[in-house]
Order: sequence, then C-alpha cells, then structure tokens
Amino acid sequence: MMIIDFSKQYLRLKAIADERHQQKKQFKSCKQLSPNYEVVGVIGEYITGQYLNEEPNFELLIDGDSGIDFSNEVNVKASEHFKAKHLIEDIDKKVYPENYLFVIVNLINKTGYLAGWISAKEFFEKSEIINFGYGDRYAILLTELHPIDTYPPYIHQKKQVRKLFKNSNEITNKMCQFDAEMRANKIAYLEQTINELKKYNYEPTINH
Repeated sequence: MMIIDFSKQYLRLKAIADERHQQKKQFKSCKQLSPNYEVVGVIGEYITGQYLNEEPNFELLIDGDSGIDFSNEVNVKASEHFKAKHLIEDIDKKVYPENYLFVIVNLINKTGYLAGWISAKEFFEKSEIINFGYGDRYAILLTELHPIDTYPPYIHQKKQVRKLFKNSNEITNKMCQFDAEMRANKIAYLEQTINELKKYNYEPTINH
C-alpha cells in the first residue's frame, strides 16, 4: 500500500475544490453530497495521479466531466477516513468507465491511499440500488473491491522493472526493494491508524 502525503499540495487542491463548488452552485447537473465532498474528490484524483504517474485534469468544465478521470478509462471514487462502507455510482450516467479506483482520504493527517479497485463490469454485476438520502445509486460494499496491488497498472510497473535490469541479481534486488517499500508503507499506515483509533479510546486488534 502506497501512502501519499498531500500536505504540501493541500492549499492548491482546496482552491481547485472551491472553484468546482462555485461552479456547481450554477449548474443543475452538479451535486454536493457532503460538506467535504468536493475537496475529498479532488484529493482522491491527485492521489490516483501520483499512483498512476499521470496528471489529473482539474480543468473546470461547464457540463462536468464524462465520468472518466484518467486516460486509461478510470473513474476515481473517494471518501474520508473511516466514513465509507460502499462504492456508489449514479444510475443515470451516459458514460461509464472501464474501472473504478477507491481512495481513502485523511483530512486530518493530510494523507491518503488507494484502497482497492473493481472493473465496471464486475461492479454492475454485483451492485444493488440503494438510496442513501440523495436518490437511488448503484452501490457495492468496499469489501468487494480487489486489493490495489492486483490492479493491472501495478502489475505493469513490476514488468517494467524487470525489463530495466538484464542481470537476474539486479532484478531480484530491485524487486525486493520495491516490495519492501510497499510493506513499509503498509506498516506505517497501520501504525497511523492505530494511533488515530486510540484517540477515541478504541483499542484495535491486529491479526498478524
């Protein structure tokens, strides 16, 4: 799991979110589902861009975007830390992506991570229609998402690493370093999560 620190980018991302919010007050096609809806969404796109090594398009569009956030047919869904249980989607979209990525955003610590992914085909096969207070939505539990390290671009990154090194020892060392960094990030996130839970007098149980 790769933890992204967006603290140095927060003010810029907040300004983009505020611009989007002002636009959405003028056009009926836009929705405001929660107080932090816009800033969490913008940060989710930024985190995904860091992961995919691709700049998100933050351009303001009068008609909104098409539901496709990146060039490889991805739609990013994001939620605040500890709040989301479902990945939800509108039922009246004209265009749907090939894949959904779900991002967890921690506005307190200014960090976030990609929590999982699912193809649109599988999403619609498994989803049900639920009204969370904002009208009917397609919804699926986050537990149905696939681990992010099985997402095709992640696997592609590992293949690219292998191509860069002809010597087998170099490949082994590089891949060990790559996986060690992933494990270290996961441990760091678990420690961060435990500390946050303790603030609420909740002692989590971690199964090793």
